[in-house]
Amino acid sequence: MDNRSPERGVRTVPLGLDGMPLGQSPARAARRRHRVDDSDRDASSLFWRRAYVIAAVVGLGLIASESQANALGRLLCILVGLLLAAAWFVRAIGPRDWSRAESLKVSFGLPLVLLLCFAVAESGAPFRVRFELSRPAFEDARLQVETSGPIYHSLDVGLMPVGDAEQVDGGDFFAIPGAGLLASCGIGYWPAGVKPQRFSQETDLGGGWWFACYSGG
Repeated sequence: MDNRSPERGVRTVPLGLDGMPLGQSPARAARRRHRVDDSDRDASSLFWRRAYVIAAVVGLGLIASESQANALGRLLCILVGLLLAAAWFVRAIGPRDWSRAESLKVSFGLPLVLLLCFAVAESGAPFRVRFELSRPAFEDARLQVETSGPIYHSLDVGLMPVGDAEQVDGGDFFAIPGAGLLASCGIGYWPAGVKPQRFSQETDLGGGWWFACYSGG
């Protein structure tokens, strides 16, 4: 008997009344479905493992860029994080056959990783830790600027990369490359009672030190 479809010439498999191919035992059909289910589950597991790795890399990149006030790096990490969040959303609401543990991992695990990394970065803690470790070096650099004049070459002050340093508004300003997209941002020192006039986005770091953005002029 020829089991090919007359329309397309494609060989078909006759089905029994139970919907399974004739000559195939229920146990064999169950094993076949089990292999398909395992394949789908393995693909889903691989997706989420990759997603967690990407989330960790994005989070660490965000924290690292925050610690050295790298505006471009921070922006790129945020964009990648948003794309990852969108992929999670599409995957999470799609058809699935997960166990309760898998469902909890997918529903809450990845968002928590991203939220934790963003919360740490937005708190400003990584930058403050890096500055505190570099504070003695900045004190020495400030004295150098006040006694020897401006510095117009790149240097490392403690753990911070500095592009140049000069006296501005009665204090000292150390520009950090990449810290601002549209303005020169960095770390400034102004004695008590002196308010920087041409700066914005000031963040008090204590002891007369600030993080601020300089518009020039």
